[in-house]
Amino acid sequence: MLENRQKIIIGLLLGAAVLVVAFFLWLLFRPKEAPINLTQTPTSTVQTGESIVEPVVLEPASQTRIENEKQYPLGSKQVAMTFAERYASYSTDEPVKNIQDLKPLTTQQFYSAIISATQTREGSGTFYGYSAKALSANLIKSSQSSVDVAVSLQIEQTVGDGESGNVLYRTLNVNLIKSGEEWKVNGASWQ
Repeated sequence: MLENRQKIIIGLLLGAAVLVVAFFLWLLFRPKEAPINLTQTPTSTVQTGESIVEPVVLEPASQTRIENEKQYPLGSKQVAMTFAERYASYSTDEPVKNIQDLKPLTTQQFYSAIISATQTREGSGTFYGYSAKALSANLIKSSQSSVDVAVSLQIEQTVGDGESGNVLYRTLNVNLIKSGEEWKVNGASWQ
């Protein structure tokens, strides 16, 4: 009786081992998936109530856009756009918060300069708030250790109780330098 149990257990272990080996072989030799074609053509329309909805047509990026993106040193565009959005956003309720958020993105010298400049701001007693969104970034100059990027911003201004707001469009020139493996903002100026 004990001998039958041992045979059953050995049989189950061998069966499990065969299944594991078969699974790994399938993973190694399975057919590769074909790349997805992003270009789609409308095949039909859908009518919902009184409106007709066309299917979405996705097209690959143009060669010009791909070449422009390749010009940016890896990561510098994202750092410049993130910096510009935070730098241009401001609230009189928390006048230094936007600058404090910039510390990991900037060099120590530049951070010290902008934090000092913030402390000289005088309050007017009226609420002011600015909320910035980066619209685009254009590479001005690039080398192995330095990059200059012009970031176009849309800035929504709120004054007082929030009823009177303006939308401003400004460009911030951002200078970045290579610090180890990261890009750090070393200067910025409004155009």
